[in-house]
Amino acid sequence: MGSAVRVVAATNHRTSIPAVAPITFARARHVPVDLAQVFCTVVNRPDGPFDGDHPQTLIYLDRANFGSVFVQDIDPERAAVLAATQRPPAVASFGEPLQVAPAWKTIRSWYQVSTQDRVIQPAGERFFAQRMHAETIELESSHASPVAHPQAIARLIAQAARAVA
Repeated sequence: MGSAVRVVAATNHRTSIPAVAPITFARARHVPVDLAQVFCTVVNRPDGPFDGDHPQTLIYLDRANFGSVFVQDIDPERAAVLAATQRPPAVASFGEPLQVAPAWKTIRSWYQVSTQDRVIQPAGERFFAQRMHAETIELESSHASPVAHPQAIARLIAQAARAVA
């Protein structure tokens, strides 16, 4: 899977970031200022599937568990293809400091919480959304909501784009 952040591109003279507004977060991975907070949320979950003992460890799900953990709400054959082609991030990437302030601090944001997420706890997702004052929707979805519910995510992105047009 690619980045967890979905960005709707548009020209916005009100921000110092040219051609980006608004931001729609379909996942929580890139939201907090302190990425160690996400690292703890994702990697150190007592019931989580990840092993984060070494900072250069790649975070991936084995093929046998991928469908039931990451995207339990799609066809098992499609989940198997995603499992075989996943591109795992390094654990260290969750602790890298930001070089600039997070865009959500200055740009109006929308956020989607997955209530059936088995990778990031939904309560953590709600916390991130509230902290950034995002307009939020909840979907009964797995972690991979753009894959499992593409129409709902497309509607959220369209809503965000219309709101700043």
